[in-house]
Amino acid sequence: MPGGRGSNQSHPWVLAVRPDGSAFGVLADTTWATEINLDGRIEFTSEGPSFPLLVIDRESPQAVLRGLAELTGKMPLPPRWALGYQQCRWSYFPDARVREIADGFRARKIPCDVIWMDIDYMDGFRVFTFDPKGFPDPRGLNAFLHARGFKSVWMIDPGVKADPGYRVYDSGTARDVWVHDAFGRDYRGAVWPGDCVFPDFTRPETEHGGRVFIAISSPRVSTACGTT
Repeated sequence: MPGGRGSNQSHPWVLAVRPDGSAFGVLADTTWATEINLDGRIEFTSEGPSFPLLVIDRESPQAVLRGLAELTGKMPLPPRWALGYQQCRWSYFPDARVREIADGFRARKIPCDVIWMDIDYMDGFRVFTFDPKGFPDPRGLNAFLHARGFKSVWMIDPGVKADPGYRVYDSGTARDVWVHDAFGRDYRGAVWPGDCVFPDFTRPETEHGGRVFIAISSPRVSTACGTT
């Protein structure tokens, strides 16, 4: 992230409310594994070096949380549609089924703002592809949904199929953006497409050399085919 701020953070945090309604929060400023003991006291024990404790003492719990946001940063206000009902399941196939679901919501006057497409829309579960038979016209499907007041979300998995000739795999391999194992080789794990590699988001090359990978969600790896 710009300025070195990660998009995922962990904050060991305790919020306490007094009988008079005032409140305070205690934040342990450490990235190490931490245990919190609340047996009559607030005690943080970390596996790492000494760390500062930040105390926020305010007139209410709400004020304490505002103080916490001042320290950790505030998230942008989400769009109104993101707070509405979103229809998501595994999975709708082919695109005619998605249209049927959308029309069903509107015909029954059931409020719905978003329809998700799970990974069955892909060509062999390869990210950034579309099944040429089941979803031959994704642009047209988007237009269909938008015309009926739906937003559309196309789910992406983090496992990039290790498949020479597949443009996403080839481009990532050329830039050496995959996670490596202890021996410096591309780490591989079995996900929905089979044998997969994974973008290493700790490396600037991954973001600057291929921003398309930033859209990928959290990893799920199986130790054997059929399990995740």
